[in-house]
Amino acid sequence: MRLAWFEVTGATYDIDKSTDNGTTWESLDDDYASTDLIDADGTSSDLYRIRTHGSLVWNPAVYAESETDVDCCTVFGYLRDTSGAPKVDADVYATTPAARQFLTDAFYTKDEPVATVSDSTGYWELALPIGLSVVIKIPFANFDETVTIPDQPSVALSSLI
Repeated sequence: MRLAWFEVTGATYDIDKSTDNGTTWESLDDDYASTDLIDADGTSSDLYRIRTHGSLVWNPAVYAESETDVDCCTVFGYLRDTSGAPKVDADVYATTPAARQFLTDAFYTKDEPVATVSDSTGYWELALPIGLSVVIKIPFANFDETVTIPDQPSVALSSLI
């Protein structure tokens, strides 16, 4: 979760978080000088409070939003023709199979595909969000399979089917 708030001139901030609807509070930082903070473990159901020091303003206006950086896994593979030669410029697509999926505080919708083409060695790769269910299509190979993207840095497509 990315937290940001309006600056109060000359102030520092205490940032607290509650994961139980305000019953208990955990300190994320004391006497923090900046006006934004990233809580890597934060979710949209957490509560945050920001208190100032050195100002008459106790709670500045604040907003929180989910991080825009998504953890991805690079799905990759090689394409070859029947003679074993690398298949150059072959299209590879990934789309979501459902109208929408909810994943880590965000909706993914069925829309334009994510796409790439194979290079001079037949190699291709797509960076896709971890946990997302996608349909991988490779028209050259008559390939059309639904897979779930694993929680790892990279994976060969062949290990997902």
